[in-house]
Amino acid sequence: MSATILEREPFTCDVAAEQNEFLADDLAEEAYEVLGYATRQAKVKRLQSLQKTLEELDIRPFTLESVEKYKKSCEVPPSRLAVTLVDFSAGLGLLGAIVCLPILVVSAVTLNASLSFYLALVILIGGACLIASAAVGDRFVVERVWLTYDLAHYTEPVPEFALQTALDIKKRHPEVNFYVCSLEERRMVLDPFLVMRVPGDAWYKEYYLEVWSEPKFSGEREA
Repeated sequence: MSATILEREPFTCDVAAEQNEFLADDLAEEAYEVLGYATRQAKVKRLQSLQKTLEELDIRPFTLESVEKYKKSCEVPPSRLAVTLVDFSAGLGLLGAIVCLPILVVSAVTLNASLSFYLALVILIGGACLIASAAVGDRFVVERVWLTYDLAHYTEPVPEFALQTALDIKKRHPEVNFYVCSLEERRMVLDPFLVMRVPGDAWYKEYYLEVWSEPKFSGEREA
């Protein structure tokens, strides 16, 4: 995939404290750390601190627009024609086997050789359809999808620079979490991103920090 699509921008804190905040900064910070009660002034203070940390580490996230553009350029939807043919062949073969097998047993018991022959032929054709649909599906029904994993439970290799980025930030800001968003095709991982999730008011915001190449793992930044 062409990583030239990806563009970086400085991390910016785009929220402001409410005018009617009444808690002292020390109390607001302690309430957040001990009780989990986050006033807006505590959130703003942490975001400003995170912004300063990223500036000091010279870490600039990818723009969300370029990430979405990159993701769309990588996605490969399955062929509708191939899916239809596979489903039809598999369904036809399975239906033929289900209908004909019990009749074949009865015809064999009654020694109806002619009927048994044709029933066995239908079952064989149905089996061939199942095998052919499986082969065609494996070859032509290709789908690439983006999946997200918690970094702590990610089982694929992660390059040193990405781990170092996550460690440098996490040590200073335990409230943020890290994930890996990877493009996958037939269980093969392609072009994973290191994603930082920052808690907000009711939702979290994602920042794509690093990307590397798979399956030819080189341990180097792609962009």
